[in-house]
Amino acid sequence: GMIDKLKLKFPIFGMLNKKLYMARFNRTMAMLISAGLPMLEVIKTSGEVINNSVYTKSILKMTEDVENGMPLSKTPQNDKNFPPMVGHTVTIDNDARNPRSREH
Repeated sequence: GMIDKLKLKFPIFGMLNKKLYMARFNRTMAMLISAGLPMLEVIKTSGEVINNSVYTKSILKMTEDVENGMPLSKTPQNDKNFPPMVGHTVTIDNDARNPRSREH
């Protein structure tokens, strides 16, 4: 808890840690999506790989929001721990898996 928060607040190392966590999250998501796992399972598993309780809590909240009907692309936008690009990446990955959803 507290140590994970400190890892994100140190001046230079905080930014590096955030980039490292996002890289792990995105890399794991891409790998699991290509393996054909369901999107919620992909997000949950990707959150476990990050290895930071602050991000893990945010990702669990994201999956709860999706399960309650919020669009997957909107959930990272509501969290200060995720840069805006994460929402766009999730949308692109989800669209790539469901080409029929883009036809309408």
